[in-house]
Parts: sequence; structure tokens; C-alpha cells
Amino acid sequence: MDAYGQTIQPVLVGKTVELRPLLQEHSRSLLDVAADGELWNMKATVVPGPEIDRKNRKLEIGHTWLSRSMQGSGVNTEAKYLLLTH
Repeated sequence: MDAYGQTIQPVLVGKTVELRPLLQEHSRSLLDVAADGELWNMKATVVPGPEIDRKNRKLEIGHTWLSRSMQGSGVNTEAKYLLLTH
């Protein structure tokens, strides 16, 4: 915790990606990433309903927005690995 009692969010560093806490000044970059590949048109994400599938037990840790140039690069896998090992 910092001097004000706030939890300090760590920076997670991998071989190809660095995950930092989201800040207001990142908004322009996020919009640029979303525009590169029109991420809002992707239909790959399925949001589960209130009845969770306990039989298949799965864990979801969040979403990763990747520009078209980063898709398939391994960045998503490493980002998720960093989050899970944290």
C-alpha cells in the first residue's frame, strides 16, 4: 500500500508484453487499438448467463484488446499467463 492506504497495482513484465494498471491517459491508445481491426465487430466473445456451467469449470480473467497486428502473435497468451501467475 502507498502512503494514502491505496493498493499499489504491480507492473507485470514478460518477454514480449508489459501489463500496467489502466489509467485515464491510456484512453487514446485503447481507442486506436479498437479501431485497428474494428474490435467492436468481433463476435468471438460469449458472455455467460446467470446459470454458470459448473460441469466444465472454467475461469475467465478478463478481456485483452489486441490490434490487428498483434493478433496471433502470442501476446495474448503471455498476458494471460502473467495474470494467472500473479
